[in-house]
Amino acid sequence: MNYVLEYQQTDGKLRAIEKELNNSAERIRYKKLAENLKSAEDTVRKMEIKTNELNIMLTNLEKKLQSSKLSMNEFASNVDHCIDLQELEYLTKKVSDLGKTVNGYEKEINAVTVQIEDMSKKYDNFRQNYPTAKKQTDDARTAFRTLLSTRQAEMDELKKQLEQLEGKIQPEIIEEYKKLKNQGIFPPFVPLIGANQCGGCSMEIPSAQVFTLNEKGLLKCENCRRIVYINK
Repeated sequence: MNYVLEYQQTDGKLRAIEKELNNSAERIRYKKLAENLKSAEDTVRKMEIKTNELNIMLTNLEKKLQSSKLSMNEFASNVDHCIDLQELEYLTKKVSDLGKTVNGYEKEINAVTVQIEDMSKKYDNFRQNYPTAKKQTDDARTAFRTLLSTRQAEMDELKKQLEQLEGKIQPEIIEEYKKLKNQGIFPPFVPLIGANQCGGCSMEIPSAQVFTLNEKGLLKCENCRRIVYINK
């Protein structure tokens, strides 16, 4: 059990350093800037796709507009030479309908053009601000890595100690330790407090289970799931 407790103590030191680094101002600043930069890059990629779609839409609308104008002009030219009243009404209606179609296409083209111009302004703004944002992110990453380097040797030594201790502990105990740790339970191993209290959550352990604990040396708390041991 001594090796298990030494392993847990060493692991606790490593966790404390990692927590300190993760909560450092350098790490927080770098993470925020990196997330903002990635979000901006993702937005620009979406804008490029949308702009491409709008340009295709604009091209198709312009083709339809041109076709409708040609048809309208053709019908309009026939109106002047029309003698039959019924045919005149038909041609006049076609010209009117095509005129409405042309107006509709022109409105759509204007709306799409506005969207493209808006996308273009946003894209230009991104390109203008990107170098500064990229440099700030790179500088923040360098600052965090510099901080990390000041604790790297210490962390490497703790990891080495953990590796050495792990070889002295039963595999099933290490497996249970890591399982609980990965579930956010730390420390995984806690002592029995008093006659029957879990050292992790302070819940009372039934007498029958305390008896089992005395026999086997270890017991899983039904409340917090930690492994309770008797501190001798």
